[in-house]
Amino acid sequence: MIERLQREFPELEARPSQFHGEPALWLEGREIVHTHGADEIEVRLTRREAARRDHVGFWQRTRSSDWVGMPAADEELGVELVRAAIEANRRP
Repeated sequence: MIERLQREFPELEARPSQFHGEPALWLEGREIVHTHGADEIEVRLTRREAARRDHVGFWQRTRSSDWVGMPAADEELGVELVRAAIEANRRP
């Protein structure tokens, strides 16, 4: 999934996660996607953006977290959430 997301969004930089060393994608020095094994990814969607959505197919780590988790197999949802995360996390 990380490879597909990097192809889809070439502005993202692939490097290890700051949290656990697994594969991750970074935007402007900020980690916005990382894996949890082969079956799950987390996306830094932001609390505000997560609250606007109905949470179909993904879950928020905690109410106060910017991160949402989702199955890595749902590539369409992954692309949608990462597109939203790029917008939400881009620095002005």
